[in-house]
Amino acid sequence: MKKDFHACVHVRRGDYLTSGLHHASTPEDTVKIIKFLKNAYPNARILAFGNDNEWLTSLVSGLDVGVAQFKIQNPPNVDWEFSRQYCDVVALTAPTSTYGWWMAFLARGKVVYYKEIEKNSEGMESELIPNDYFLPYWTPITKTMLKSY
Repeated sequence: MKKDFHACVHVRRGDYLTSGLHHASTPEDTVKIIKFLKNAYPNARILAFGNDNEWLTSLVSGLDVGVAQFKIQNPPNVDWEFSRQYCDVVALTAPTSTYGWWMAFLARGKVVYYKEIEKNSEGMESELIPNDYFLPYWTPITKTMLKSY
Protein backbone atom coordinates (compact mmCIF):
# COMPACT_ATOMS: atom_id res chain seq x y z
CA MET A 1 0.00 0.00 0.00
CA LYS A 2 2.86 2.38 0.76
CA LYS A 3 4.19 2.16 -2.79
CA ASP A 4 0.78 2.82 -4.36
CA PHE A 5 -0.13 6.33 -5.51
CA HIS A 6 -2.94 7.72 -3.32
CA ALA A 7 -5.20 10.70 -3.83
CA CYS A 8 -6.82 11.57 -0.50
CA VAL A 9 -10.05 13.53 -0.24
CA HIS A 10 -10.83 15.31 3.03
CA VAL A 11 -14.49 15.89 3.87
CA ARG A 12 -15.71 18.03 6.78
CA ARG A 13 -19.32 18.00 7.94
CA GLY A 14 -20.41 17.48 11.56
CA ASP A 15 -20.30 20.82 13.36
CA TYR A 16 -19.81 22.64 10.04
CA LEU A 17 -23.42 21.81 9.11
CA THR A 18 -24.74 24.12 11.83
CA SER A 19 -21.87 26.49 12.66
CA GLY A 20 -22.80 29.37 10.35
CA LEU A 21 -19.07 30.20 10.17
CA HIS A 22 -17.94 27.47 7.80
CA HIS A 23 -19.27 25.75 4.72
CA ALA A 24 -19.49 22.00 5.10
CA SER A 25 -18.52 19.65 2.30
CA THR A 26 -21.45 19.19 -0.05
CA PRO A 27 -22.35 15.89 -1.72
CA GLU A 28 -22.33 17.47 -5.19
CA ASP A 29 -18.91 19.07 -4.92
CA THR A 30 -17.38 16.08 -3.12
CA VAL A 31 -18.43 13.68 -5.90
CA LYS A 32 -17.25 16.12 -8.59
CA ILE A 33 -13.87 16.52 -6.87
CA ILE A 34 -13.49 12.73 -6.65
CA LYS A 35 -14.28 12.42 -10.36
CA PHE A 36 -11.84 15.26 -11.11
CA LEU A 37 -9.09 13.37 -9.23
CA LYS A 38 -9.93 10.09 -10.98
CA ASN A 39 -9.57 11.86 -14.32
CA ALA A 40 -6.36 13.69 -13.36
CA TYR A 41 -4.78 10.62 -11.72
CA PRO A 42 -6.26 7.55 -13.44
CA ASN A 43 -3.90 5.12 -11.69
CA ALA A 44 -4.36 6.57 -8.21
CA ARG A 45 -6.13 4.82 -5.41
CA ILE A 46 -8.68 7.30 -4.07
CA LEU A 47 -9.15 7.44 -0.30
CA ALA A 48 -11.75 9.59 1.45
CA PHE A 49 -11.44 10.89 5.01
CA GLY A 50 -13.96 12.73 7.10
CA ASN A 51 -15.83 13.16 10.32
CA ASP A 52 -19.05 11.57 9.02
CA ASN A 53 -18.09 8.08 7.84
CA GLU A 54 -21.66 6.86 7.38
CA TRP A 55 -22.50 9.79 5.07
CA LEU A 56 -19.20 9.44 3.24
CA THR A 57 -19.53 5.68 2.72
CA SER A 58 -23.02 6.15 1.28
CA LEU A 59 -21.90 9.05 -0.93
CA VAL A 60 -18.99 7.24 -2.58
CA SER A 61 -20.82 3.95 -3.06
CA GLY A 62 -20.16 2.83 -6.64
CA LEU A 63 -17.29 5.27 -7.20
CA ASP A 64 -14.46 2.83 -6.36
CA VAL A 65 -13.28 4.97 -3.45
CA GLY A 66 -11.93 3.69 -0.16
CA VAL A 67 -13.22 5.34 3.01
CA ALA A 68 -10.66 5.64 5.79
CA GLN A 69 -12.44 4.51 8.94
CA PHE A 70 -10.52 6.20 11.73
CA LYS A 71 -11.96 6.07 15.21
CA ILE A 72 -13.40 9.38 16.32
CA GLN A 73 -11.55 9.18 19.63
CA ASN A 74 -8.16 8.92 17.92
CA PRO A 75 -6.00 12.01 18.33
CA PRO A 76 -5.61 14.02 15.10
CA ASN A 77 -2.00 12.99 14.71
CA VAL A 78 -3.11 9.44 13.79
CA ASP A 79 -4.87 10.72 10.64
CA TRP A 80 -2.11 13.22 9.92
CA GLU A 81 0.50 10.47 10.16
CA PHE A 82 -1.49 8.39 7.68
CA SER A 83 -1.50 11.36 5.32
CA ARG A 84 2.23 11.85 5.82
CA GLN A 85 2.93 8.25 4.87
CA TYR A 86 0.35 7.58 2.15
CA CYS A 87 -1.26 10.68 0.57
CA ASP A 88 0.46 11.81 -2.63
CA VAL A 89 -2.36 14.21 -3.52
CA VAL A 90 -4.83 15.82 -1.13
CA ALA A 91 -8.12 17.53 -2.01
CA LEU A 92 -9.96 19.66 0.56
CA THR A 93 -13.72 19.79 0.02
CA ALA A 94 -14.29 22.15 2.99
CA PRO A 95 -11.63 24.80 2.38
CA THR A 96 -11.60 26.35 5.87
CA SER A 97 -11.13 23.08 7.74
CA THR A 98 -7.93 23.44 9.75
CA TYR A 99 -7.95 19.67 10.27
CA GLY A 100 -7.90 19.20 6.49
CA TRP A 101 -5.30 21.95 6.13
CA TRP A 102 -2.89 20.06 8.40
CA MET A 103 -3.63 16.82 6.58
CA ALA A 104 -2.66 18.53 3.31
CA PHE A 105 0.37 20.30 4.76
CA LEU A 106 1.78 17.10 6.26
CA ALA A 107 0.99 14.85 3.28
CA ARG A 108 3.64 12.69 1.65
CA GLY A 109 3.10 14.47 -1.67
CA LYS A 110 2.95 18.18 -2.17
CA VAL A 111 0.05 18.33 -4.67
CA VAL A 112 -2.91 19.91 -2.91
CA TYR A 113 -6.25 21.01 -4.31
CA TYR A 114 -8.85 22.94 -2.37
CA LYS A 115 -12.40 23.90 -3.20
CA GLU A 116 -12.31 27.54 -4.19
CA ILE A 117 -13.99 29.87 -1.74
CA GLU A 118 -16.99 31.48 -3.37
CA LYS A 119 -17.04 35.26 -3.57
CA ASN A 120 -20.46 35.54 -1.95
CA SER A 121 -19.55 33.37 1.04
CA GLU A 122 -20.51 34.41 4.52
CA GLY A 123 -18.95 33.52 7.85
CA MET A 124 -15.25 32.77 8.08
CA GLU A 125 -14.91 32.45 4.32
CA SER A 126 -15.87 36.11 3.82
CA GLU A 127 -12.92 37.20 5.98
CA LEU A 128 -10.37 34.70 4.70
CA ILE A 129 -7.58 35.93 2.47
CA PRO A 130 -6.63 32.88 0.37
CA ASN A 131 -2.97 33.92 0.01
CA ASP A 132 -2.64 34.00 3.80
CA TYR A 133 -4.19 30.56 4.28
CA PHE A 134 -3.36 28.38 1.28
CA LEU A 135 0.23 27.70 0.31
CA PRO A 136 1.34 29.19 -3.04
CA TYR A 137 1.70 25.80 -4.72
CA TRP A 138 -1.80 24.63 -3.68
CA THR A 139 -4.37 24.76 -6.49
CA PRO A 140 -7.93 26.01 -6.13
CA ILE A 141 -10.61 23.82 -7.69
CA THR A 142 -12.99 26.21 -9.38
CA LYS A 143 -16.61 25.68 -10.40
CA THR A 144 -15.41 25.87 -14.03
CA MET A 145 -12.97 22.99 -13.46
CA LEU A 146 -15.77 20.86 -12.03
CA LYS A 147 -18.39 21.77 -14.63
CA SER A 148 -17.83 18.68 -16.77
CA TYR A 149 -18.06 16.25 -13.86
